[in-house]
This record gives sequence, C-alpha cells and structure tokens, in this order.
Amino acid sequence: MIELFEGVGILFPNVLFQLVTFLLFVYIMYRLLYNPLRRTMQERREKIRGSLEEASLMQEQAREERRNFEQSLRQQREEARRTRDEALQRVSAIEQEELKRARADADRIRQEAERDAERLKNQALREARGQLADLVVHATAKVLDRAIDDPEHRRLVGDVIAEVEDRPA
Repeated sequence: MIELFEGVGILFPNVLFQLVTFLLFVYIMYRLLYNPLRRTMQERREKIRGSLEEASLMQEQAREERRNFEQSLRQQREEARRTRDEALQRVSAIEQEELKRARADADRIRQEAERDAERLKNQALREARGQLADLVVHATAKVLDRAIDDPEHRRLVGDVIAEVEDRPA
C-alpha cells in the first residue's frame, strides 16, 4: 500500500510530517485561539446574563417605585380631599355663624325700631292730648263765652283726656 502511494507521488514521511504539523497546528490554535475565544464568549454570556438580571431588577425597582408613587399620589389626593372638605365645613360653619349674627342683628334692630316706634307713638299721644286739651279749653271758653279758672281748667282737661284714653284706637 505504501508502494501505491509512492507510485502516485505521496511519500509516507511527508504525510506523517504533514499530519504531525497539522495536529501541532490544531493544538496551537486550540490553546491560542479557541480557549481565549471560548473564555471571551463565556465572559460575554455572563455579562449578558448579569445585564439581563440587572435590567430585571431595575424593572422591578421601577415597578415598585411606580406603586409607591401611585400610593403617595392617592394619599396626597385623599389629604387634599380631606383638607377641602374641612375647609368647606369651616366655611359652612362661618356662614351659619354669620347668618345667626345677621338674624340677631336684624332682631335687635327690629326690637329697637319697635321701641322707638312705641316711644314716638307715646310722645305723639302726649303731644296730641296736650293739644286736644288746649283745643277743648279754648272751645269751651268760646262756647261758654267766659274764661275758665285754672282749677276748673285742669278738671275739664283731665276729664277729656280720660275720655280719649278710654276710647278704642
């Protein structure tokens, strides 16, 4: 068989040498290129895996922060609603108080007006009685065609005033 190869021009020592050289080349390539390439690929896989885990953690943190933000926002809205409700209640209480005060002032003014009216009425009645008494005395003096003395004058005026007061208004 070796002779067959030699007849074609293939020499066994050359084939053996090429085989050894090829194996040596594969070994050197394995040591110099494949191992570093494999390590680099492994490191890259680890970096990618780490980046994915980190991204996953960041995504979870973002979700948690969003939940916290939404909860905080709900609490702030609730607080704002409570504050608004309290303010409305205070305004309503102030309105009620002012309304009570206004009614009390109106009642006081009405009572004062009634007292003033009663006082003015009484004053007008006194003045009217006085004028009526003078008119009665004057008319009586003309009817009788004589002067009435002071005691008689007072008695007649008192009778007329009593008669006027007894009449219904």
